[in-house]
Amino acid sequence: MVVERTVQVLSLQEVSQPHFSDEEVTVVQGRIDGWSHREFFRTAKIGGWEVSNLIHRLEKRFAGKATANGFFMAIKEMIRQNKLNLEKLPQALAMVPDQRDLAIWASMYRGDDTWKACRLVGCRSGGELYALRNKTSKKLGFENPYQAVAWWARERQKLGAAI
Repeated sequence: MVVERTVQVLSLQEVSQPHFSDEEVTVVQGRIDGWSHREFFRTAKIGGWEVSNLIHRLEKRFAGKATANGFFMAIKEMIRQNKLNLEKLPQALAMVPDQRDLAIWASMYRGDDTWKACRLVGCRSGGELYALRNKTSKKLGFENPYQAVAWWARERQKLGAAI
């Protein structure tokens, strides 16, 4: 008895570059731009549940579970692939970050899991970390943490550094 097997050979580009659907790109762009669920529906005809499902799918794909660090990593990958419009991001920081601000911001950029980030910045819960991320982002001149991560990735890209 002879068994035939078909093997699909993927190119290096297919392995190293995750594919994003148009809806995933729209959701990431909308989150960076600060869209509400209502704006997603009004602008892109994507309902609130679908937005949440797409976000969770990206989080799981990049972090293995539904957590914000996976979404931050998806943002960086989309920027690396030039899939996002970053023109609305601030050109400069609103202030010079202190050491704690940098630690919080860096943990978002790296995609640290919640407990690693909490240990790094000295918070006791995921909720406290979430609040710190929002506060730090606003302090630096961003509307939300997604803009903060996108800005850092854009600046690294401008310098020719790896994202």
